[in-house]
Amino acid sequence: LIQGGETFIARLPINMDGHSIIVDGVDYPCWGFAVVLLNWRTLKEQSDIYENFEREGMEFKLTRTDIKMEGTKRTEKVTTIAESSQAYLIAKDNVTLDLDTE
Repeated sequence: LIQGGETFIARLPINMDGHSIIVDGVDYPCWGFAVVLLNWRTLKEQSDIYENFEREGMEFKLTRTDIKMEGTKRTEKVTTIAESSQAYLIAKDNVTLDLDTE
């Protein structure tokens, strides 16, 4: 990874009955984790994602939500990672997908 680069990191648990991991004294019901490192710049360049969405008359907005806990206080910060040229047209009732990476 390069500091300041455009890389996605996804960590997803692998759940298996009868397996768990103990981290800092907490027992998590999973066998392990699958980790994916994705070079966003390369994906954009090789997939023509912006051009393909535009050609199909579609818009997109890719965001990430950072959650910070301070005691019982939870704060969320939403950051836009990428968006099409007219992403402002996307309304709350459009199809959206939340990816839980916890």
